[in-house]
Amino acid sequence: MKGAVAMGRRPRVGVVSVHYYPRYLDASLRAATSLARSAGAEAFVAVSNHEEVAERLPAIARNVDLPGVVHLAHDNTGLEFGAYQAGVQRLSTLGLDWALIVNDTFSVHRPFSAAHRRRLIDPLAHTGTEEPLAAGEVEAHGRSFVLFGCRTHRWISTSVFALNHAALQCLGWRLYRPEVDALVFGGADEDRFFAPLLDPVLARHIRAWLMVPAGPGTWYAAAPLSAATAPRLTAKARAILQEMYLSAALEQASTWFFDIKAHAARERLRERIGNAWFQVRRRWGFGVPARR
Repeated sequence: MKGAVAMGRRPRVGVVSVHYYPRYLDASLRAATSLARSAGAEAFVAVSNHEEVAERLPAIARNVDLPGVVHLAHDNTGLEFGAYQAGVQRLSTLGLDWALIVNDTFSVHRPFSAAHRRRLIDPLAHTGTEEPLAAGEVEAHGRSFVLFGCRTHRWISTSVFALNHAALQCLGWRLYRPEVDALVFGGADEDRFFAPLLDPVLARHIRAWLMVPAGPGTWYAAAPLSAATAPRLTAKARAILQEMYLSAALEQASTWFFDIKAHAARERLRERIGNAWFQVRRRWGFGVPARR
């Protein structure tokens, strides 16, 4: 196929919805099931990634009005990426066109508008193609970097994203790579926090995102590295590298990236207003505690 990705028949979609926060289980499951209905999903795998969630989720999932609902309990190994892996593995035998994957922050840490939903679901109409396709919010860095031989300068945010069958095949149906976690030694010594073989461009980027006082242009729970903050920052750095490697491997496979962020001026303005209102509501009691 040349020049464009073809539109095909109605897509066969499966959803993986990962849940870690007990307090937000009901709201996050509602958001995930609403998205699944909009996508016409024929399979829905709810993955509990926390012991308390695992106690509650099976009973709640039984009442979800969707086809093919399954609950899986995961032990949080590999954080959300380990849970993604468990859910995708469950979908792998169903012959689906797309896997739509979310965690329980996609509609809690920031708004996920109707326009976001439309821009995510529209690419799912591309079926019957051997081209690897991925949809989500695409971010970019000014310099490229290398992870395990794969070079890229961009990545897809993995709180909510979709991969078609060909993309999953390119990944070997592996969304979690333990060898990527090994690139983060952790600990309170910033000079020894990362493995020496990690690309310095990527190491600097992560330090600037995580290991500084929280503010504009940082992770919301960023903090200087110390003995107290090291466990949380280690976990987050590993999750970032898993996200980066997933996209780098897709880039290596010449994947089409569909960016669901707003691009037209009017849409960007509308979303800025929505984000501002969302942050006001959070300050009045709808916030989410730091994940790790």
